[in-house]
Amino acid sequence: MQFLFRAGLFFLAMVGSYIGSLKFQSPNPADLLVGGAIIVVCVIVLFLFTRNLWKFLGCFATLGLVAALIGGMVLLVSGSNMVENVTALFTNKGKTAEEAQPALPSQPVNPQTGMPQQAAQPVLQGNVSKILAGDRFVVNGMPVRLYGIAAPVAGQSCTDAHNRAYDCGYVSARRLQEIIGSDSVSCKIMNQNNQGELMAACSVSSFDLGAVMVEAGWAIALPNITPIYVPYEQKARQNKAGLWEGQFQTPWEWQAQQRQIQERASKIQVPKVSLPTKKRKSIFDNL
Repeated sequence: MQFLFRAGLFFLAMVGSYIGSLKFQSPNPADLLVGGAIIVVCVIVLFLFTRNLWKFLGCFATLGLVAALIGGMVLLVSGSNMVENVTALFTNKGKTAEEAQPALPSQPVNPQTGMPQQAAQPVLQGNVSKILAGDRFVVNGMPVRLYGIAAPVAGQSCTDAHNRAYDCGYVSARRLQEIIGSDSVSCKIMNQNNQGELMAACSVSSFDLGAVMVEAGWAIALPNITPIYVPYEQKARQNKAGLWEGQFQTPWEWQAQQRQIQERASKIQVPKVSLPTKKRKSIFDNL
């Protein structure tokens, strides 16, 4: 009877460890905390289960063995998702390439929303007359760029899950067009960049365009500007949605690569080759 009880206890501990590991796949802080609590309880239960090993390995060595066993299960089940989600929970940092992106002029930030604090944010409302990219469009003749996100530029090439190239800049822009449709947009203007574009958080009805585009996978979050869109990007990564289905470069990486290609092409010199001239006939040719 005691054997069955101990076997059942071991089984429940392992099942609990698996459930706790699944919680680490979610970027939700509440799920991460619940998963961590479950893992701690399972470590304690297994530690008590293996008390017969205490006299051979010692108390701390047994605890380390149990922790390593459950930690291995967590890494096996959650893998890189756990590392990304836990890191994002404490640091709100994105991938390395995103840290190299050009930053906008610094402004005081509201810690609750991640948006710049302004005494009065001007609002631009109207219909979109032209879509320029997955994060850029024209409203009432004014160029607007969505604040806190970045989408592929026009003509940018990406690869899908089958390693086939496609124009992801066009697909991203088309997705934004489908979301907006013929509806009016409302944009809270944050600032203006060096290109004269209005940086704004825009919405259609109750939908934040930046959040919708990032969650659909056709734009990426810019955490060094605002962390508000990071959870939407994590969800898109997990679902392998949009750009995350295949391989892609950030817009600034792709543009830098294109400039390098153009510079190398401009330095290539093609040697001039003279064409052979036709020999003129002479009166002696018929002799």
